[in-house]
Amino acid sequence: ASDNAQVVDTKDFETPVYARYLRLYFPVNQLNTNAVGSGVSITELTVNGMRLNGTVDYCTLTDTFIEKTFPNEAATADLQLPAWLTMTWKAQNGAERPIQVLAEWNTEGFDALQDGKMDLLGAPATTAMVTNSQKLAAVQPILKGVIPTATPKPTAEPTAEPTAPGTDRRAHGSTDSYPDRP
Repeated sequence: ASDNAQVVDTKDFETPVYARYLRLYFPVNQLNTNAVGSGVSITELTVNGMRLNGTVDYCTLTDTFIEKTFPNEAATADLQLPAWLTMTWKAQNGAERPIQVLAEWNTEGFDALQDGKMDLLGAPATTAMVTNSQKLAAVQPILKGVIPTATPKPTAEPTAEPTAPGTDRRAHGSTDSYPDRP
């Protein structure tokens, strides 16, 4: 807030997952007090968060992932996996709320994989207050290299059944699709 204009900026987060309480004090007549133009002198900054009194549990994972293809030379750094997962959690009052949480991806075995498929698992971050009792995890299908596809077996061509003489009206130039009609 500025001493002269009393400008206060406030930002409320709808669904915070992790929060810290931080308060910084700046001496009124020292740091940034001579701000000019559209600058504002900072005298105090407060960041408020929420504190959970009990544990909450993840309920569902709402993200879906499509298969990604990489060359055999690709490394773990080339994956570009999402940092956040969209989930819901059940609060102490029983209400489910959508949230975004950090993902912890297990990329073990990706660098060694050659011409194959694998699924990478992304688990939501947990703490002592936020649990994942259902063991929910995101699944990112990966295709690395060239996968040989099995050649399909040729199928036998269907044979036309012979028709009795005089029943195939198309042979006589008729375009009528109803053989009973004249």
